[in-house]
Amino acid sequence: MEDRRIESYYIAKRARELAEKWNNLPNSNSRDEHENNNFSISVDGCVPPILVRIGQLYMGGKNYWETETEFGQAILEYIVSTWDTHFPKILDILKKKESDKLKECQSYIDEMQQKILEVSR
Repeated sequence: MEDRRIESYYIAKRARELAEKWNNLPNSNSRDEHENNNFSISVDGCVPPILVRIGQLYMGGKNYWETETEFGQAILEYIVSTWDTHFPKILDILKKKESDKLKECQSYIDEMQQKILEVSR
C-alpha cells in the first residue's frame, strides 16, 4: 500500500495557498482596471450552504435535518456581508490542517529512516 502522508500535506498546502490567492484577488496588481472589476463576492453567484443537524426527535423518526432554502440564503448573505471577519478564522483552520499534515510527514520520514538504517546494517 502506498503511503499518502506527503501527498496529503501538499494537498492541504495547496488548499491554503489557493484560499489566500482567491481572497487577495481584489488586491492583485496584475489585473486590468475595468469598470465593475472590484472582485467583490457575488451573493447571486454563490450557492447557499446547507447545514445538517443529525439526531432523532423520536424512535424511528427523521435522522437528518437540513436548513431550508431561505435560511441557507440568509446564512450566505451574512457570511458575505461579514467576510473580512470570517476569512482570518477560515485561513487559520486551513493553516492548522496544513501544519498537521506536515507533522504527519515527520512520522513518515522517521519510518523511512528506520528502514534505511535496517538495510544499512
